Amino acid sequence: MAKAKYSLRLLSVMMLMSIALNGCGGTTQSDTNDIVSAESDSLQTTDIYSNLPTADYDGETFTIYNDTMTYADTRLDSESQIGDVMNDAVYNRTRELEEYLNIEIALIEQDMWTGTASYLTNIIMAGDDSIDAAYVAILNAGPMTADSLFVDLYTVDEIDFDKPWWDERSRKYFELDGKLFMAHGDASVCYLDCLWVTFFNKDLYENLNTGTNLYELVNSGGWTLDRLNELIEIGTNDLNGDGFITDGDQYGLGTHNGAAFGLLHGCDERGIETENGIPFVADVDENMFNAINKIKEVITSNGVMLATPACLEQFDGGKLLFMMEVLGNASNLRESQTDFGIIPFPKYDEKQENYISYESPSATAAMIPVSCKDVARSGLVLEVMQALSSETIVPAYYEMVLAGKNTRDDESVEMLDLMFENIECEMSYVYQWGGYHSKLISAITTSVDVISTLESVHDSVEKALEDFLADIG
Repeated sequence: MAKAKYSLRLLSVMMLMSIALNGCGGTTQSDTNDIVSAESDSLQTTDIYSNLPTADYDGETFTIYNDTMTYADTRLDSESQIGDVMNDAVYNRTRELEEYLNIEIALIEQDMWTGTASYLTNIIMAGDDSIDAAYVAILNAGPMTADSLFVDLYTVDEIDFDKPWWDERSRKYFELDGKLFMAHGDASVCYLDCLWVTFFNKDLYENLNTGTNLYELVNSGGWTLDRLNELIEIGTNDLNGDGFITDGDQYGLGTHNGAAFGLLHGCDERGIETENGIPFVADVDENMFNAINKIKEVITSNGVMLATPACLEQFDGGKLLFMMEVLGNASNLRESQTDFGIIPFPKYDEKQENYISYESPSATAAMIPVSCKDVARSGLVLEVMQALSSETIVPAYYEMVLAGKNTRDDESVEMLDLMFENIECEMSYVYQWGGYHSKLISAITTSVDVISTLESVHDSVEKALEDFLADIG
């Protein structure tokens, strides 16, 4: 389902680009007609808007709390049209929403790192009904669910999760024992911007003379941890000849500890697994043990810079072969003179079938506080907001990020479409059961013994999981 959804949106972007190019001789009218016809045939298969709910809220104010961050697009509204594709799409969507429901959208926003959890907790537990819906960073919202602060979205009849404007993929790690307290949808592209990706400096890579095209390596299934480690080694260069790799030299990879989970999920391993919606601590079996040790070998290499924003500056300055960061940082590189490409995180080995992408738990998701005055109204507004965004916000995002404004080549577009197919999040980080996420990071990024470190907290994490499920039960 996801693949068809995003392929159609890419088709929409291609259509927009073709129409724009047509005036400059980029395509013929028949080319454009073919694209329009192809999209029309796809859209005529079913009318996804036929049962879209409607209402007249008589000009009432609908207040949405919204977490913000500097490295991902969290916009839910804009002050005016300014000629920027994303800004104007957000502005137009919100005005259309207001007109469709005769409602006025108001936002309360603050940086996600400055006390969101305590702010919202105090409001909700006090019974303050001033917030009708919220877009909260999932690492802030996860622990709050144990206090029953959010509505189970499956109980809200106005929300239809079978519609394509809700992200089906994320529900597999948000759903807990048949309940869903948070969801990604098309109204906010933050969760796409929070996708961890591998940026690479094209010029530096070509100078290595490996004889291998990185995009072709990915497509052939050969982009693995071992290959990454090899390239980090040969891509590291002691430029000043002092025998040490320091900030003035060329590093093979720049990132920070958050990449640990991206690399782990890239190996098809995770700290918390689920079965029938019930989370449990994954066994540290041979596969996981080998994956963690191989990741440890990569991330503790002398050719790896573990720092941010220093690695962004290093990459922008042309002294970093690879950089692992969230996709939103492509915007920070928009004016960079460094020619870069984007590929997934590597697989464990070539036997692994798929590339698996990791979403930062700072990504925001939609939820409804239990203190809101009208749950049905909140559900209806969120449903319509996602639906109106499906043909506005997401195509604009693809046009901006996937069609050349932030990326530098067609191959990166294909890579991002590939990465969007298999996105996961680390549940131990989202819900922070027993602090297991910090133990995982330590096991991956330091010299501690993997098995003893993780098994030392296994029972306490399982108990935290049991207590959590009882609290939400």
